[in-house]
Amino acid sequence: MYDQLQELYDRVRKYKNGELLAGLFYLIFCFQNRKVPYDFSEELEQILDSLKTSRERRVWENCYVLYTFLEGSKTGADEMSRWLLYDSPEEKESNMQENCFLLSLKVRGYLWMNQYRKAVNLSEKLVDYYEKHSLEQFQTECLFEQAAALYESGRKKEAIIGAAKALALGVRFRYVDLYTHYGDTGVLLIEEYQKLIGIKKSAKKQYYYGNVLRATYEGYQSILLRCANKARKHALSSQKKEKTDNVKLTMTELAILQYINNGYGNQGISEMMNIKITTVKSHIYNIYRKLEVSTRVQAINEAREKGLVEG
Repeated sequence: MYDQLQELYDRVRKYKNGELLAGLFYLIFCFQNRKVPYDFSEELEQILDSLKTSRERRVWENCYVLYTFLEGSKTGADEMSRWLLYDSPEEKESNMQENCFLLSLKVRGYLWMNQYRKAVNLSEKLVDYYEKHSLEQFQTECLFEQAAALYESGRKKEAIIGAAKALALGVRFRYVDLYTHYGDTGVLLIEEYQKLIGIKKSAKKQYYYGNVLRATYEGYQSILLRCANKARKHALSSQKKEKTDNVKLTMTELAILQYINNGYGNQGISEMMNIKITTVKSHIYNIYRKLEVSTRVQAINEAREKGLVEG
């Protein structure tokens, strides 16, 4: 398999086609993520470098964001914030099918940036499309993402109903990973669903040697909750580590910085992000403090120098 991938890599690089390189990137990353006994990190970096230096900047950003999500971290948040703010043509129904995965990630990205209204609106559009085209995996994922966004925005009853739909749909396929990216909110939604269907917590772990399809219904529910809790603890430890580094801007701060760079005032930012002006001002104060500046012009100049925004 390694020889086949290497041969494919050599052939695709000769064409210098951004879409082909992006497809190859994802293929290699999937093998890398399965912990095969080969290291493809050098090839992945070379593909990203090739895309970055080409004219296909958007393809590179899509790949970089995909890499970030699959790694399960928020590193590279500056590229992600630009990617989320981009008025993406793939959101049009005619282009949705070929961009399903990226659009589902976009909903999750909005969640990470606390842009719950945008997450709900995009997920609603996607759920209808996926249901119409019988794309159950994407439909399940978007339903749960939508439930998480509703819960975080305070619409808890709607969130629990939405999560129940997602989890009931996923039972047929025994999905697990789709529900483990949402921290405390994801765990709470799974627990609420299990209360509704009468599943009790079991102190005794049952093992199925990696094959969740062999588990009983109750066993599958136990595995699901255990995996969500494990992912939540990993995310909390990562967040704690990030907080120790005061130089890094949060994703919301990066988005606001990008809006400032695009010429928006406080009122415009407030309307675009659906947050209060006082919240915008608070974020701008934090941006100034972290960048050690005192004006918008200084903040933009410093951000451009650090590569946080594009000139």
